[in-house]
Amino acid sequence: MSLELFAKAISRLFDFPIWATVLLVVALFNTGLSAGQIKILAPVLLVVDLISPIAIFVLLLRNGAVSDIDVTIRSQRYRIFGYASLASLLSTIVIYFLGNYYFFVLSAAGFLVTFTLFLITLKWKISGHMIINCTGIFIINHLLGWQYTWLFLIVPFVTFARLYLKKHTVSQVLAGGALGLLEPYVVLKLFNII
Repeated sequence: MSLELFAKAISRLFDFPIWATVLLVVALFNTGLSAGQIKILAPVLLVVDLISPIAIFVLLLRNGAVSDIDVTIRSQRYRIFGYASLASLLSTIVIYFLGNYYFFVLSAAGFLVTFTLFLITLKWKISGHMIINCTGIFIINHLLGWQYTWLFLIVPFVTFARLYLKKHTVSQVLAGGALGLLEPYVVLKLFNII
């Protein structure tokens, strides 16, 4: 396998659809929700947080509003990250009313990370891959008692992939990683979860 093929495989394997699915499932079943809450929230959040953002992305890709699957051109990211922010805000509101405090705080952290990504993208390109991976690994470990710290071994591979494919600079990758770790930590700390 060539390094380019390896880097592309890493980029797809550790991209938004996979992480969004994993985070949704882990959060639904590890935040103390009742069975009734899970039955209501699971389909709603599946549509709002996963299916609709992916559908919008595919439409933008097909219509040429996005030139490639990595959304390499910063100006093409505005709409995608803006919509992702709105979807995340909507799911946070739904969770506030239908979920519990713990799930709400985690969702609020996800919204803040997504909205910050959108705001930064208006002026500078930052690695969304690093943000989603670092946030995902942090949240999963938080929810599951830090049993899966080995997941942080994924981060160097994602870093390599994004740099090798020339999708980001070193500073964009480091900033994405820092944002993905620090923002969820700060939100959980502010809400006395940690």
